[in-house]
Amino acid sequence: MIEDKKTDLRQLGLQMANTFIKNSLGFKGIAESQIAYTSQKKNGRKNIMLSSYDGTNQQRFSYNLGSNNHASWAFDNQNLLYTTFTRSNVQIAIQPSKRLRASILSFPDGTQPQGGSWSPRGDSILITLMTKGNSDIYSYQLKNRKLERILAWKSLETSPSWSKDASSIVFVSDSVRFQQPQIYIHDTTKNKTRRITFRGKYNSSPRWSPDGTQILYEGKRKGYFQIFKYTLSTNRHLQLTFGRFNSEKPDWSPNGKQIVFSSKRNGLSKLFLTSVHGGRMIRLTTTPKSVVETNPVWSK
Repeated sequence: MIEDKKTDLRQLGLQMANTFIKNSLGFKGIAESQIAYTSQKKNGRKNIMLSSYDGTNQQRFSYNLGSNNHASWAFDNQNLLYTTFTRSNVQIAIQPSKRLRASILSFPDGTQPQGGSWSPRGDSILITLMTKGNSDIYSYQLKNRKLERILAWKSLETSPSWSKDASSIVFVSDSVRFQQPQIYIHDTTKNKTRRITFRGKYNSSPRWSPDGTQILYEGKRKGYFQIFKYTLSTNRHLQLTFGRFNSEKPDWSPNGKQIVFSSKRNGLSKLFLTSVHGGRMIRLTTTPKSVVETNPVWSK
């Protein structure tokens, strides 16, 4: 009962904080948001964890017998999608954000799913399917399990995600040179695709901003991965992180003011926050040094 009262008081405080931010600053607060990420203890399986926006509240989310990775929030925050790896196969799981039981999606024989992301309406997902050594991007209807191939290139296409207005898909492809991925935007209304990264031999992990005007991504520069921000209207790329260590897998806060990402700044990969303009890196979690944290995704 005492614990329930503490939880209720915390929730009330978070709601008040969001209301204050909205009324005083004019943009959405993030106090009630959550961050899903992959956690792995030494010699253990990978599990999906949920963290409060400030890292003070941590809880395990995935409880199956596989190794779990690559979480993706639905646009309404009611469900999460993630990839689960077993000794025999790779599966895609969908789990309500407030429940511990997941459902497993089915795919045709001979195909292997490699991660996915939600459509804005929540009735379908974008999925990467590996078939005969080649990965392509598909749309998967959740009700009837219908698959529709979005792109049929001979190269490897991965990491697809919809823009909020469902007009465009950002994805990664090594179509120019094998194992040198670059980032592309596919306009589904005009059926046109354009490349947006040209500097560096390795650019990946693109994420749309909440308003659809910018894209975060990771790019390899001078031997290390750094975080970049691309603005669609100006075609400008801005480097946000620096240092002789990897900073990877960025994602936006719900109001587009902050960024969460994983970094090996102190050795093993941990979660950090920074401003959308770059600058100071703030450690999000206080987990033991031996715990690896990767692939953070912020709720919408």
